[in-house]
Amino acid sequence: MKFIKRLAITSVPTLLLAGAAHADILLAGPGLNLDIPDDDPVGASVTVVASGGMTVETIAVAVSIDHTWVGDHIWTLTSPSGTSVVLMDRPGGVDGGVGDSTNLSSEAGVILDDRFQTPVEEAGADPCDSSDFLGNGECPRAFAPEQSLAAFVGEVADGEWTLTVTDNAGADTGTINGFAIALNNRPGQAEVAAKQLAQ
Repeated sequence: MKFIKRLAITSVPTLLLAGAAHADILLAGPGLNLDIPDDDPVGASVTVVASGGMTVETIAVAVSIDHTWVGDHIWTLTSPSGTSVVLMDRPGGVDGGVGDSTNLSSEAGVILDDRFQTPVEEAGADPCDSSDFLGNGECPRAFAPEQSLAAFVGEVADGEWTLTVTDNAGADTGTINGFAIALNNRPGQAEVAAKQLAQ
């Protein structure tokens, strides 16, 4: 069974990328509390809808999740054109092993942007440990995604953007609390969206 939530979108002030015709931040949440099915490859999905006819020039993503094992997760973003990009694929897992045991918390959303240097595969690596959550203290929360978001560049943004989160191991559970996409915004706008998603 696939859990899908489609929402009215909250507006967030945007800063236009130099040279871009339009910019927008699409925000779902906070407070979605959408259960992520445990050890289920179908997962849960959240959809936001873009309009206005803008063409994607840059894109960044913020995700707010409560979960007790980041290494269980695969996150995928699918555009209205049907292009899918894997944002996260079981960070810390080696050769099919269990991923990193660091927690995810809605107190600090994870930010994914091609501009960042640290790959998401290192989410939860030192100095984090299993009692930490991403974004707590020295445990980072901003990463380059598993696959480049540049795959969306040049597409018309109008339509449904869907984040799918799957939990790929048993025992640890959690919820999607919010999700945002910053389109054609100046650097730093995904961080603004992440703050909006914080509970």
